[in-house]
Amino acid sequence: MSYRVDEIENALLDTLAQAPALYYLRAVIILPSLDRPSLEQEAWRGPAAGVIAVSGRYSDDMASVSDEAGLFAVVALNRNLRTPAAALASAAAGETGCWDIIADARAVLHDNQLGLDIFNCRPLRRYLLFAGDKGAACVLELEITWRHTA
Repeated sequence: MSYRVDEIENALLDTLAQAPALYYLRAVIILPSLDRPSLEQEAWRGPAAGVIAVSGRYSDDMASVSDEAGLFAVVALNRNLRTPAAALASAAAGETGCWDIIADARAVLHDNQLGLDIFNCRPLRRYLLFAGDKGAACVLELEITWRHTA
C-alpha cells in the first residue's frame, strides 16, 4: 500500500491522540515548521504534541516498487511552568514536562503500525529544541518505512 506523507502524519496524530498513556495532552496538532517563533506560539497549549515530516529517502529496488523511509518529528510542547527549565521536566505532582511527553510518546509509538501497512515505526533520537520564557519544545525523531508501488 502506498501512502502520502500527510497520511503518515495523520496516522501519527491519531495514534497519539487516542493513546491512554498520553491522556494529559491538551492538543495534538500538525506543525507548520520547527522554527522557534512558530513553536513558541503553540507552546501555550501545553502539554501538547505536534507532528511534522522532516525528510525522507527512497530505495529503488525494483522498477515499479520503492521503499520510502521518512523521518518524522514528534514535538513535545509545554508552556512555561515558572522557570524556563520547569517546562522540561515534572516539577510538581500533576505537572507534565516535555521530557515526560517524549518518554510516553516513545513508548506508544515504538513498533506501532499506526493503523497502516508499514514496515516499522522506530524511535531514533530525542533532543531539546529550546527552553525559554514562553515555554519549551523537545523532539522525538522517528523513522517510518513503507512501500510505494506504481
